[in-house]
Amino acid sequence: MPDEVNSIKLGSFSYQNTSRNIRIAFSLFPSLSKNIENGTLEDLFLNNLKHPNASQALKDIQCFMNKLETGGRNFKWPHKSKLYTYFSIEDKFVSKKLGEAAKVNAFNFDCAAMNSFKQLLLDISR
Repeated sequence: MPDEVNSIKLGSFSYQNTSRNIRIAFSLFPSLSKNIENGTLEDLFLNNLKHPNASQALKDIQCFMNKLETGGRNFKWPHKSKLYTYFSIEDKFVSKKLGEAAKVNAFNFDCAAMNSFKQLLLDISR
């Protein structure tokens, strides 16, 4: 089968060369829109945690990070620090990497914000 571009959408595309078993995907996270948003994969997942008390836990984590920053601590990747701190306080997710946490239902993949990401993953898995 020849090279094939599976999808091209605003902000993402996927490509595959099935004869060489090469699959490539590119996306800007979480979206391209007129509203400026934090743009990492971790931000997308932070905004779609499945646990009903996640928003309160994230507020507490942000307060903790703010206190550390006041004391001189600088977070180079605050989105990663926040997500992995959340994982560390939830017994089910302690020591999990992002993909491992996804496998044990840390995130709500049924929300609209995840649709384009899910589609991109489906495109490269075909």
